[in-house]
Amino acid sequence: MVSLFRNNDVINFLLLVPYAVILRLYSLITPVAYLPSSDDTIVTTWIFTLISNPFLQSIIAILLVFSHALMINIMANNYRVHRLPTALAGMIYIFLASCIKELQVLTPALIGLTFILIAVFNVFKTYKLTRATPNIFNASFSCALATIIYPPFIVLTIAFFAGFLSMRNFSFKERIQFIIGFGILFWIAGAFLFAYDALNWTFWDYLSVPGIFAGFTTKAGNFWINLGISGLLIIVVLINYYNYMKKKVIDIRKKIDFFYWLLLCAFLSLFLFQPLDAQHYLILAVSLSVFLSMSLLLIKNKVLAELLHLIGLVAVFYFQFT
Repeated sequence: MVSLFRNNDVINFLLLVPYAVILRLYSLITPVAYLPSSDDTIVTTWIFTLISNPFLQSIIAILLVFSHALMINIMANNYRVHRLPTALAGMIYIFLASCIKELQVLTPALIGLTFILIAVFNVFKTYKLTRATPNIFNASFSCALATIIYPPFIVLTIAFFAGFLSMRNFSFKERIQFIIGFGILFWIAGAFLFAYDALNWTFWDYLSVPGIFAGFTTKAGNFWINLGISGLLIIVVLINYYNYMKKKVIDIRKKIDFFYWLLLCAFLSLFLFQPLDAQHYLILAVSLSVFLSMSLLLIKNKVLAELLHLIGLVAVFYFQFT
């Protein structure tokens, strides 16, 4: 399977569809609807009121995961993150976004991640671009839209700001444009909600230091297992920093650094928001999919790469259906 997605052919891209369906088969057999809670925003509640059918949510989730995989593949290949074009990053994203039962559900984070990826594209486009105002505005506006859907995404503004500083001479004027692009959506939404007497400040209920580590002794065993595996994967990509950067030109190195910024912000958010559930792992999925695909390409023994993937698949299906 890994060898199949090593190449960058249209057929391989299309094969991501059945791969996504197979890995999210649990959601089709036992569809579960996401039920908005008091912690969700008005926009999120409205979205899930429109699509309340569990099976429909499962179908939409599969389409979103596949779309994200395509976007990640296009981004990694167009900006030459890999030495050779490949579809591995998309494959690994689908795997990470579907690996546990909790991620088999259509969630606000999965919907919001679409706009985060759009923002990443706009950040990368500004490299050596003379007039980047539209891209800067689009990136911050997309991040704001993602935040309205899933508030913890607000921490990624730090990564986007750092990305612009790295990609270009981020002038004071452009920084103001970035802030305006992020704030204008909240101003419009706030004015609209105020007019209908529906404005509330529940966003601040998300903020709670030290985040998920408050009352850590009461957390379930699965919480620590998932967090431990995520931490192990992050350690792997940190150890391989030199290997990822080796023989890369400066512009590619800057883009790789940006993915590390996304990881850092995801870690930071753990200390700022409470409660956080499994959907928060999707913040890690974008960066990890790129880095782990690079790690697989570094494995010279193709049989070993296939064996690791097979073990991962067996573990996923075991924990999903037991």
